[in-house]
Amino acid sequence: TSETKRMKALAAERMEFLFRAFSDKNNHLLVKLGLLVDEPYRTDSNDREHIWFEVTDLKDGHLTAKLTQEPYYIANLHEGHVDTYESGEITDWLIFNGDLQELSDRLDAVKSAAKGYQSFSGISDGVQGNVRFIYKTAAIEK
Repeated sequence: TSETKRMKALAAERMEFLFRAFSDKNNHLLVKLGLLVDEPYRTDSNDREHIWFEVTDLKDGHLTAKLTQEPYYIANLHEGHVDTYESGEITDWLIFNGDLQELSDRLDAVKSAAKGYQSFSGISDGVQGNVRFIYKTAAIEK
């Protein structure tokens, strides 16, 4: 969608901040990558599923990252999968450093952007859809 393109351009424009933030081990970096969905789910208007990964390494324009969620439309990819990707594939990113306000602001922005979505994978003309974003977090341990 046009919103995805806008967010990818913004993420690329600010990529230097992501690279700098990686050097501080107190930061946790999350990136959203748009990966090609399985053939049955591809449409003319959308062939990508945008999913979140936690960055474990970042160098030379590449990142190694662990999938933080179970994809809906990519059967052979599962939560916890680790792989290497080009930084140009990033469609969004965030830095979590313990500042809950920053995370809260980012979640509010995603919620606001979601209002423009009717489908993640395309929708037939004349049909209205509904999209919900689900955030999965790790357990809070004492």
